[in-house]
Amino acid sequence: MMVREAPVTLTGETFAFFAALAADNTHTWFHAHAEVYRAHVDLPWRTLVAAVAAELGTLLPELDCTVKTGHVLSRIAARWPRPDMAYRTELVAAFRPLGEDGRGPRLFIALGAEGLRAGLEVPPRTAAWDAVAAALSGAAGGPEGVRDGGGGGWGADDLGGELRWWLGRQPLRLGEGTARRGSALRLQRAWPASAAAGAPDLAGGLLSALRAAIPWYLFAAQAQPAAPGAEAALLDALPRSLRTSVAARAEAEGIPVASFIVYALTRALAP
Repeated sequence: MMVREAPVTLTGETFAFFAALAADNTHTWFHAHAEVYRAHVDLPWRTLVAAVAAELGTLLPELDCTVKTGHVLSRIAARWPRPDMAYRTELVAAFRPLGEDGRGPRLFIALGAEGLRAGLEVPPRTAAWDAVAAALSGAAGGPEGVRDGGGGGWGADDLGGELRWWLGRQPLRLGEGTARRGSALRLQRAWPASAAAGAPDLAGGLLSALRAAIPWYLFAAQAQPAAPGAEAALLDALPRSLRTSVAARAEAEGIPVASFIVYALTRALAP
């Protein structure tokens, strides 16, 4: 299918593309629909992220807001072959300090078949996660300027009305313990595909959600890291030039650093 004019806003075809890709995640299907991807996904996505990044960079100059792959944008193709998937069915724009190793909190925008999400993500098993979890459970204070939301936690209405805390894929009930350290904490707002398609000021809504999450981002970013563990020791054993890229690629694939290193060595040494 050839597309003569590329839209600059997200359309119904944007979200339909991801749904169809999830149903037939193969090189054959993707290349047959490459023009649709470029016109209805890649171009409007980059345009939208660039509009948000320009404003976000003025609010937090320490963030890397360079809108290109390898900086803010994720790739559509998986970085190494997996039996279950050839392409990503969700694109992510992640804003973190330049050179950060991928284990710190980040502000993000995500685009997939179900719609858009924007907010803060705090990786599991980190000092930042522990600090945020303690604040949400009422065991410790949270960021300045955010009112106590009742029950010892922090109310969603205090942060823009539509922002919600999640622990992994489950909505978080504030004031209760967050014992599952293996799941990321996310403070995010979601726009269903029906609302995001053709929305006139989507960039403004995304920026509003990110701005509301900034106090929590700063609070999490200031948490002191715990003593180095096994992953940190493995990264320290690598040449300095490889540490950031190895950590980022392992995080992108959702696997431990050790697993990624073993896979990379297997590929490099296999006859």
